[in-house]
Amino acid sequence: KPLFGKNFDRFPKELFKAKVFAVGEEVEVYNGGVWVKAKVIDIPSENRYSYLVEAENYGSINVAAIKMRRIEA
Repeated sequence: KPLFGKNFDRFPKELFKAKVFAVGEEVEVYNGGVWVKAKVIDIPSENRYSYLVEAENYGSINVAAIKMRRIEA
């Protein structure tokens, strides 16, 4: 049975996947129109919504989760 009535089932399930990354995890971030490899340094806190990552050729940058993806094996 759907949680909030019939219409709730029409939303694509992809919208509900939370993007959560761990400190030290290797990820790719979208920066300057390209995907670059990076390592998560710090996770969001109550004062910051973005992740702090260390990216190749860019140094430490703040990136929103929507612009991050896991590196597929």
